[in-house]
Amino acid sequence: MTETSDRSPVTENTTDGVDAGWNETPGRLILTQADHLSGEELGGFIEALQETGVSSLQVSPTVTKKNRPGQIILIDPGGEDRTAPAADVLAAYGLSGFHLIETRHFHLSHSKTTAQVVVCHNGSKIKAEVDVKRLCQSSKSESIRIEYDDLKHLCRRIEQELEIPIAPPDLNRQLTAQLSRSSEAVINLDRQAKNDEL
Repeated sequence: MTETSDRSPVTENTTDGVDAGWNETPGRLILTQADHLSGEELGGFIEALQETGVSSLQVSPTVTKKNRPGQIILIDPGGEDRTAPAADVLAAYGLSGFHLIETRHFHLSHSKTTAQVVVCHNGSKIKAEVDVKRLCQSSKSESIRIEYDDLKHLCRRIEQELEIPIAPPDLNRQLTAQLSRSSEAVINLDRQAKNDEL
């Protein structure tokens, strides 16, 4: 198992009604709106923003003051170095302005690990690795999240190599149950197939 820390410089905050278990870092958000992009253009716009390496991106439908359908776009650039590339994408797609909002980001301490996974079916097995984020909610409480792209990739491998379909939410549920206690997981799909037949 490999482990990396993903912690920025933080200050522990006990004011503003925020519990001491949360860490605080300065952040920034880009807020803008669009009412001129077609569905196809909007898809290209989202892909172009993702390619800049922004941390997160939200696009919500809205109705503008002229009763035209549009989108409200909220971008977390994830650092000053990604603000300029994101702004270049906005300009390239004809957005004429944006708000840059300084924020206070509260987050739980977490670490990233790489877990080993073995999936078995009909005497065959495949081995894979998945990235896992472990969230420390208190000194005694921890929850995990598995990287969704890793889940999708593993589901495709299972269907292609073991010839049994499995949806990412189902695989996530099985992996989470095991990886919350260990850095390794063994998924036996023979039992699942038998249960589906009953």
